[in-house]
Parts: sequence; C-alpha cells; structure tokens
Amino acid sequence: MKSVYGMEIKDDNDPFYEIAEVSMLSLSIAGIFGTFYVDFIPFLKHLPRWFPGAGFLKLAEVWGRYVRALRDDSFIMLKRKMVRDDRVKYSSFSYPFYRSQTRLLGALAKIC
Repeated sequence: MKSVYGMEIKDDNDPFYEIAEVSMLSLSIAGIFGTFYVDFIPFLKHLPRWFPGAGFLKLAEVWGRYVRALRDDSFIMLKRKMVRDDRVKYSSFSYPFYRSQTRLLGALAKIC
C-alpha cells in the first residue's frame, strides 16, 4: 500500500488492512483455474443466485466488492492526500496516473 498509494498501514485494525487481506485471498483462490465449476462450464455464471450450487456467485459478489474497494477507495484516499500535501505525490507509483488524469480532465473542461 505504501509503494503504490503512499499509505502506511500501522496495525491489523486499519480498515485498509482487512480490505487488502480479503482481496488478495480472494484473488489467490479465484485465480486458480478449476476452483469453481464455472471455470469449466461458463454458462453457470448466468444461473440465479438462489439456484442450488450457485454459491460461487455470492462469493464473487462479496469478493468483487473488496477488490473494487481496494482499487477505488485507496486511490480516492491518495487523491485527497495529494490535494492536502505535496509530499505524498512522490511517494507513490499512482502519482503519474493521477497527474495525467488531472491534465485530461482540465483539457476536457476547457473544451466543454
């Protein structure tokens, strides 16, 4: 988290610690081909959630929330820190992306 978002996690009670832990665990489990039947039978992803054996859909929904939170919430926090303090800018790999995104939004604002 520090190298990418410039965010220091101080202890296990940090909310980003739980988000990162669950995200990495879910990606390591779901990333192994064959863990779920849907890997072999792709049309299973279209089953309703209540259907017997479709528990993987519920897992995917919950795990997806954690993965998106890791990506989005961390980046939002980084952007807020950058607005408040310039020292954060150079302590993360995300700064160049933030800078290019800011330039693009600025250019779009001039056009519109």
